[in-house]
Amino acid sequence: MRKGSQDSKKVGKGRSPETRKRISEGLRRAWADPAKRKGWTEGIRRALADPAVRKRRSETRRRVWANPEKRKKMTEANRRTGVDPEVRKRRSEGLRRAWADPVKRKGWTEGLRRALADPAVRKRRSEGFHRAWADPAVRKRRSEALRRAFADPAVRKRRSESKRRDWADPQKRDRMAKATRGALADPAVRKRISEAATRAWTLERRRSASEYNRKVWAEHRAKVQAARQPSAKPSRRGGRPRHPESAENAAVIIEARDGLVPQVPWSKMPEFLFQKTGRTLSVGGCRSLYEGYKMPSVQSRDATAP
Repeated sequence: MRKGSQDSKKVGKGRSPETRKRISEGLRRAWADPAKRKGWTEGIRRALADPAVRKRRSETRRRVWANPEKRKKMTEANRRTGVDPEVRKRRSEGLRRAWADPVKRKGWTEGLRRALADPAVRKRRSEGFHRAWADPAVRKRRSEALRRAFADPAVRKRRSESKRRDWADPQKRDRMAKATRGALADPAVRKRISEAATRAWTLERRRSASEYNRKVWAEHRAKVQAARQPSAKPSRRGGRPRHPESAENAAVIIEARDGLVPQVPWSKMPEFLFQKTGRTLSVGGCRSLYEGYKMPSVQSRDATAP
């Protein structure tokens, strides 16, 4: 048995690209046949429904992954296929088609929930993530991959639309809110989040965030300034442009205070301004315009008169 297995491995290693291509095309044709696909799927489900089978598969995968040489080969193979645009496109389209099927989506969701309901599974996943993130090479590779992905406007748009759809669903929103509240109710979870944030908020990260915020704010200010219409009148000392209506109101008020006999009192100025211009202004507003627009050479006869 062992000899046959070794021979099959040797044969597999010696397959030419043409042979691998024929095998791949044959598997695709078989999978495109609904009857064959249904038979394979049911057979896999029956096998995985057996706890003993699942246990053997899990132990086998762990043994293989615990071997550094095999883990390296598997990782390199995944990277080679992952950088192939055609492979990524096929996988993406396949996942979208599967996720668009309500039956498949429900099965995946329920299976994931059942798995994550097991504390042992959650612990293993968490430890695996921590081990991977503790490796600088893995962390760097994942960070670069995330940056490349988010640099694509189409990716950002898809993620944004997906989050909006999820949040617009009352059931999903309620479920996410409950999950967040439940997680944050655990002191251990809050402690881990706080420690992770403290570790991540290094001097370099703070500088990077500060530079990014300054850049965003500068771009925003430039857009706002470009959208403003230039004023026809010169700016005042404070830098704010004078509105034409303000100048007209000020002219009427100055004439009423300094040019008319008898002089219009401040208490009657709003009514006088409304009769002349149809605009309303308070007594304080009239005084402000008078003081702001009145030329220093023009002397008021009684600027403090009632």
